[in-house]
Amino acid sequence: MTNFEGINYHQIELSDSTQATLTSHLPEALSFIEQARRANQNVLVHCAAGISRSASFVIAYIMVKYNYSFDQAKELVKQKRGCVWPNSGFKCQLNALNVEEYRKYLN
Repeated sequence: MTNFEGINYHQIELSDSTQATLTSHLPEALSFIEQARRANQNVLVHCAAGISRSASFVIAYIMVKYNYSFDQAKELVKQKRGCVWPNSGFKCQLNALNVEEYRKYLN
C-alpha cells in the first residue's frame, strides 16, 4: 500500500485474461477494501475499462462480505455500473469461490 497526499493506493498487477488467477489476489484486495470501509473511507476500484477486473474484485468483496452468490453480487454491481462483464475465467473462479475461506481477510 502506498500513501500519496492522504490517499491510500494499492495496485494489483493482473491481466484481463481468462487464464489469469483472480483468486490469488483476493486476500490483499479484500483486506485493503475492508480496511478502508472500516475507516469510513471511500474506495475506488478501477482497471483499464472498468468492466472485468475491477468489477470482479468488487463482486468478490460483496460475495465474501454479505454471503451473496456470484449472480446476486454481479447484479448488485451491475445496478451501479451497467457495463460490468467479468471475463469467463473470472466468472468461473467467482462461481467456485468458497466465501468462508476468504472471510478471514475481512478482519
